[in-house]
Amino acid sequence: MIMHRIMARTLSMAAITGTLALTAPLMAQHGRDTVLTDLGTLGGSTSRAFAINDSGYVTGGADLEDGVWHTFASCGCQMLDLGSLDGYRYSFGNDINNKGQIVGQSYYLYDGEATVWSFCHIESLGLYGNNPRSEARAINNDGNIVGYAWDDREYAFATPLLWAGGQAVDLGTLDEHTGGRAQDINNKGTIIGVCWDESQTVTTAWIKTRDGLMTALRGLGGSEAAADAINDRGDVVGSVHDAQQVEYPVLWHNGVLVLLETIEGRDARATGINNNEMIVGYVLAEDGFHSSAALWRFGSLSILNEMLPPDLRDEWDLVSAYDINIHGEIVGVGYHNGELHAYVLDVNQLNSQTKRITTSN
Repeated sequence: MIMHRIMARTLSMAAITGTLALTAPLMAQHGRDTVLTDLGTLGGSTSRAFAINDSGYVTGGADLEDGVWHTFASCGCQMLDLGSLDGYRYSFGNDINNKGQIVGQSYYLYDGEATVWSFCHIESLGLYGNNPRSEARAINNDGNIVGYAWDDREYAFATPLLWAGGQAVDLGTLDEHTGGRAQDINNKGTIIGVCWDESQTVTTAWIKTRDGLMTALRGLGGSEAAADAINDRGDVVGSVHDAQQVEYPVLWHNGVLVLLETIEGRDARATGINNNEMIVGYVLAEDGFHSSAALWRFGSLSILNEMLPPDLRDEWDLVSAYDINIHGEIVGVGYHNGELHAYVLDVNQLNSQTKRITTSN
């Protein structure tokens, strides 16, 4: 494994003083009293929520009034602008751990740096080698971060990375693959990701344990398999393609491939899993363009739009679900009265609402 010292810098967050007060005692409360919460925007018209921690704090990206996209933090009542590294206009947050540390990227045009927002400052994880771009995809509760570095002109040779203990570590790739990306890391230090060949026509999902062993996760005979999320039990979710290039949502349990329920003939993908084996993702419509947010419990599929009470169904079209925490709170993106907004959906509140509606009928 190749190791590079992190070229980090710390910047003042005076412009967002108090934003990450969400990192310590406030992390204690997580409960919501509504089924579906629109997280709003940062002054523009669009937002997306990519991750939620077990205290109910959310991160993702939202546009400002001038269209600039920034990382946000939210507890459901207020969306806070976390800004970007000095020298970059844009940013987005990919993940948040239970300490409130957020990881993602600050970027502008063709350059970008993996970024951490924590404890009232922004830190760059730096670049790697000669690559002009790096991105942090996930962080665990120990502060270990995974992601990758790349050059758009040579994306086939992207480098999957682990940032830990002040070092950036090249995780390597599977045999006959030239590049890849580390996608997620659990609290036991197990890492998942994808890698690809030089032609980028073959994509393979992989898992790497703390002992350094990287192994491929079995696919369905098609050219693509992707691992998107891992829980603390080591269960991995993502998608695989068959020989006809139909995409299926899947769970790898102890390395064994399990096909999740889907709608025949429609592409689907699982993107998040919690420690209670609840899985979220999306199912594409017949047109192959529009999608619907999905939830799998014990392998069975529910379309979230169809679970909403009638009044919310009239207002919302939940497009995708990206993450779910231990309490069953789901985050993703959907159209709310015609605008694409980040949301939090509380499955427990939803179940109790559904029971009340059923009883009243």
